[in-house]
Amino acid sequence: MVSSDRFFKLVRHMKKEPALSVEETLERLRGFFFSCTRELPESLQYDLFDHFAEELEERPEAGDVMGAAERLGEVIDLFHGEYDDERDPFTEVDWDFIREASSESASEMDVKTLTYVMQHVLDRGRM
Repeated sequence: MVSSDRFFKLVRHMKKEPALSVEETLERLRGFFFSCTRELPESLQYDLFDHFAEELEERPEAGDVMGAAERLGEVIDLFHGEYDDERDPFTEVDWDFIREASSESASEMDVKTLTYVMQHVLDRGRM
């Protein structure tokens, strides 16, 4: 079972609830994401969430909760050492962001996690 499975289960359950405001949806998504990445420094959690849920935050009328959840799920898997290289939905901008955000939090991160993430960044030529 991949780490993002729990996250997606929570998101699917949330989608069954009566209509939530954009703010409530973002707050719930953030809570789900933080609970699935609790081993990461809080500043990195916020940075990752803000970057990968950006479209939902900036264009709430689009209401693409599942699109934002997909991207966040990929982040969860990456930082849990379960990233699917074949899917690789991240853009070069995303990989550059992951590199920068991880570098800023490196002193607070588990070395194994940091090495795994940075190896994926390096594999994509983003160093």
